[in-house]
Amino acid sequence: MLNLTIAHIEISQLDGFFSLNALHKASGKEGKHQPNRFFRTKQTQDLITEIEQTPNMGFALKTKAGGAGGSNTYACKELVYAYAMWISPKFNLMVIRAFDALQTSLQPADDGELPLLLTEITQLKQQLSQQNEMLELYRFKAGALEQQTQPRPKRASKGPVTPAEREAIIKMHWAGLSRGEMAKSIDRSTSAVYTVLREYKAGVTV
Repeated sequence: MLNLTIAHIEISQLDGFFSLNALHKASGKEGKHQPNRFFRTKQTQDLITEIEQTPNMGFALKTKAGGAGGSNTYACKELVYAYAMWISPKFNLMVIRAFDALQTSLQPADDGELPLLLTEITQLKQQLSQQNEMLELYRFKAGALEQQTQPRPKRASKGPVTPAEREAIIKMHWAGLSRGEMAKSIDRSTSAVYTVLREYKAGVTV
């Protein structure tokens, strides 16, 4: 089993999964960075769903009972990267370097084992890059959705169209301007412009 150490804290493993409790301790153990807070975010929930729906990946999490009625949560590598990034860019970099350290500290005891381990490190880096792109996409979609759900300010009523505005609309009409351009020019709605033009074409005197 590969030993992963971050900030002098050994990250325990369970069937290839890494302890988020140990990662939390390595990050400084701040309350706002507890794993359960990380799991409450929509981005994390979406990521877990995506992982578990991906063929040959299986479960994203495992839980093991601990002492004093507690438990230890173990996560797959993809969630480890996401958790580290959620805490801070600095801690994310520490996790990346910790995995890099595995590569530089390996002892080639077996000619066939080292290439496999080096390949695994390379795959971890590629997965981290893909994970960064996925999370950025989630943030972009969340921001776009938030903007769409915000109420748009209503246009204040300006009262009936004035004779001067009617005259200006007729002149712009003959000049070939669109309704939108006319409305913007006199700060009126396109419906107001449409009404004036309809009356004009019906023979109403301006």
